[in-house]
Amino acid sequence: MNEITFRLADATFADAELVRQAEHTSLGDSSYTAAEIAEILARPEQRCYLALAEPDGAPAGLCSCLLTADTCGSRLELDLLGVQSAYRGRGIATRLISLALSRAAADGIQCFRAVVAQDNLASQRAFMRAGLAKSAEASSLMVYRLDGTLPQHSLPDGLRLQVAKAPYPLPNGAIRTQRAQLLHASETLAEAQLVRVQTLVYAGVWIESLRGDEEPIIHLLRALLVWAAQERLDEVGVHCMADPELPAALWRAGFIELGSYYQFSASRPGGLFGVPDVPDGA
Repeated sequence: MNEITFRLADATFADAELVRQAEHTSLGDSSYTAAEIAEILARPEQRCYLALAEPDGAPAGLCSCLLTADTCGSRLELDLLGVQSAYRGRGIATRLISLALSRAAADGIQCFRAVVAQDNLASQRAFMRAGLAKSAEASSLMVYRLDGTLPQHSLPDGLRLQVAKAPYPLPNGAIRTQRAQLLHASETLAEAQLVRVQTLVYAGVWIESLRGDEEPIIHLLRALLVWAAQERLDEVGVHCMADPELPAALWRAGFIELGSYYQFSASRPGGLFGVPDVPDGA
C-alpha cells in the first residue's frame, strides 16, 4: 500500500498541475488549466493541501481552502475536498482537513466553515472526525449561473443598486464582505452582505445575508445578477440557513436549487494542533 504524504501546494506550474490532476480525478468540477490554477494559488487568501502517493508523488486528493473575514476575525473556508477512488477508505480526507485546520489555527485563524451535500456521507464523516460540528438541519443551496450572459433585468424607476467598493483584505489576505444596497433616494429598502470569491471551480459571489421585505429583496437580487455579469463573474450563490423562507424569493429571481446542504463549523475544533492518526474511513 502506497505511503501518503501531505503538504501545502505552492503557486508553481508543477504544483498547479498536481492540483488540477487531483481535482480532475476526484471531483471533476473544474475546467481551469494548470496555468490558471497557478494564478489562483498565488492569491493571498488561497490555501490548497495535497495528498500525494509515494514513491512517485502522484496526486491522491486535495483540500482547497480560502480565507474570508467573519465577526470572529479571519475564517477558513474549506471549499473543495476530494480523494481519488483508489485511495478512499484510508482516512486521507480527514487528514487533509486536519492539516488545513492545524495550519490555519497556527496562523491565528479562529473560525472554520464548510458546506457539504446532505447525501455526501463520506465527507460529512471526515469533517466530523476532524472536529467540526454539523448544523442541526440541512438547508437549500441556491445558485444563479451566469454562463457569460447578461441578465435582462431592470430596476423600477426610482430604485438603484449600490455596491460598496471592495474593502482591502486583512493582512493575511482574508476577503472582507461588501455591502450591497437597494436604494430609493437615500432610503435603504434591502441590503446584502457579499463575499467575492475565486475558487478552483469558479469566480463568483457568496451572499452571506439578506435583509428586507420580499419584493425589495427580489429587486436587489436581480440587480446583483446584472452587476455580477458586468464584473465577469461566473455565478452567485447563497446557502439559505438563516431564513427558510428565502428560497421563494431566490426562485422568483431566477436562482436554481442545487440541493440540501449541511454547514460544518467550529471555533477551535478538536484535533487542530496536529494531524492525528485517524481510523480507516473517509
